[in-house]
Amino acid sequence: MVAETYPAEFYGHLGLNLKGGKRKQAVRQANAPALLAWANGVGVDLDPTLCAEIEDGFGADARGDDRFDAVVGLLGMLNVVFGNRESGEPDIDDGVRRVEGWILGQSAT
Repeated sequence: MVAETYPAEFYGHLGLNLKGGKRKQAVRQANAPALLAWANGVGVDLDPTLCAEIEDGFGADARGDDRFDAVVGLLGMLNVVFGNRESGEPDIDDGVRRVEGWILGQSAT
């Protein structure tokens, strides 16, 4: 089975507010408390180096938003695995799901 992750789908699930744009380090930094609170709330023990990256907003360079989205994508997938969010797979032919996939965590409706 194939599933696609879409970090923007997970922003709301994880309590993030990216008003001002995720490309800005300050916006990513402002969302650090929500990411860390989510991890703490579900019992995910983050490596101290990752915590520091989250608190720093993943750096000021142009790839900081990519690192941010990678972590959001991972936490969003864990949110589905832990049962806090439905997986959202469509109610369609199994062959289509295996080939086409769906966006994990997105409501099927």
